[in-house]
Amino acid sequence: MSILSATTSIAEEVKRLWHLMWPWTSLRRIANWRIVTTSYVWLLIVPACVKLLAPFAGPRDVKLPWIFGADKAFHIDLELPFSWQVFFVMALLFAAGRVMFVWFCPEIVSRYRSFGDYR
Repeated sequence: MSILSATTSIAEEVKRLWHLMWPWTSLRRIANWRIVTTSYVWLLIVPACVKLLAPFAGPRDVKLPWIFGADKAFHIDLELPFSWQVFFVMALLFAAGRVMFVWFCPEIVSRYRSFGDYR
């Protein structure tokens, strides 16, 4: 048995096991989630928001004299509870997964929801 044929058989076995764990019908459900279908938009919005909000990052003291009085202020922290980089990478991975699904999914699975729809 050559190395090439062993590698090919391992690749085929991995592919077979992958299809057992993640059938195309399950992947179609995931690919149609709103967060996945809108991930392309987030790829544009996230960098724009980071650039626009960069001057306002960090803690601020805000005075609202008509509410709290002339000498009172409240402390507000404009930091997000998550990282913009993580959010951008998540959107990038969802978009890449959606593109791979569209390219590799069999047409019959992407077009029809069930066997009854096929008939």
